[in-house]
Amino acid sequence: MSELPIPVSNLNGEDLCSVSDLMEFLSMSRSAFYGRLKALDITPKKIGRGAYVTPKQVSDVLSLHKFLHEGGKLEVFLERLRTGSLVAVQTEQVAIAKVEADEVIEEEAVQYDFSGLEILQKASDHGWRLSSGELGQLLNVSQSTISSYAPNFQAKGFSFTRTDARWRGAYEWKIEQK
Repeated sequence: MSELPIPVSNLNGEDLCSVSDLMEFLSMSRSAFYGRLKALDITPKKIGRGAYVTPKQVSDVLSLHKFLHEGGKLEVFLERLRTGSLVAVQTEQVAIAKVEADEVIEEEAVQYDFSGLEILQKASDHGWRLSSGELGQLLNVSQSTISSYAPNFQAKGFSFTRTDARWRGAYEWKIEQK
């Protein structure tokens, strides 16, 4: 079922979706998620250390999630599900959820810029000292955050040690590759 927003795996000859993937997709806590499963009378299958649900059950969970976020009541949803009035709209809702998930993934996709790491590598190789501000820019944190790490810290494969020297009022940092 490619229209689902989470991966479907064939486990023990059956198409199943990971409960943890679904919880993560919905950004729900474990207790809230399992509360919804209980309301829908869904008992996940345990395989090894994982819990799984069928694509049909995923569809029901996604439909409930959307219904509740649009201001609907749980009791109304369950009645509609019981009488079959939701079946026609579930496929459309799953397709919409997948499109929305794809859009979120595209928006949040960030290409990593390695130029900061290259500068840190050169600084380490040549024994250069960088100010707290310069280091903050390369690590994408504020100068005050860098200063709060004194006297030393480790990040992105490097060790940083604050020296007593200052440049333009800011401490200089010695950089070594770990």
